Amino acid sequence: MHAATIARSHPASLPQLYKSLNVELVPTLETYFYDRVEPSALDGDVKAYLVMRLAHWAKHEPSDDQPLALEYMSALHSHHWRLRAVGDRALYWAGVAPHSMGPMVTRRYVEDVGTSAYAKLGESLNSGLFWMLSEKFKEATEVLYEASRNQAESVEELVERALRNGDDRDEEQLRQQGVFLLRP
Repeated sequence: MHAATIARSHPASLPQLYKSLNVELVPTLETYFYDRVEPSALDGDVKAYLVMRLAHWAKHEPSDDQPLALEYMSALHSHHWRLRAVGDRALYWAGVAPHSMGPMVTRRYVEDVGTSAYAKLGESLNSGLFWMLSEKFKEATEVLYEASRNQAESVEELVERALRNGDDRDEEQLRQQGVFLLRP
């Protein structure tokens, strides 16, 4: 019997068929991140964009050759696709790696720069996707944070990072585990 026929008539037997044929199912990065982003309430195009960025960032972190503000100002006076790079970098910092922003840079500042970059890009391209990213930037960073965080992270690591960076998402994760940080 053909595999497609088996799959249609007995979908539960498909994994058994793969096993008998020595076929190993290896999900792509996109599949992995889609499974983590899909439950969010964001628009489908925004979810797809976030999955694409997460898969890319898993292989290549965004460069930080110059401060975000300078890159943004430069992008305003050049090709509009540089605005996309600024928005993407802000998404990465605020969502995937907020702990790497440094002590003088707040998540809100990065979110404001990213929101503005995507709004300008949406305006110049008349793009619904970039308008939506601008409007839902904070929600998108929350989805990225949840999709990219290390599920096996220890409480000690979370406490250390929360104290070092002051990210309220780390503190919320600790509260969910019954750990409350007391600050002077």
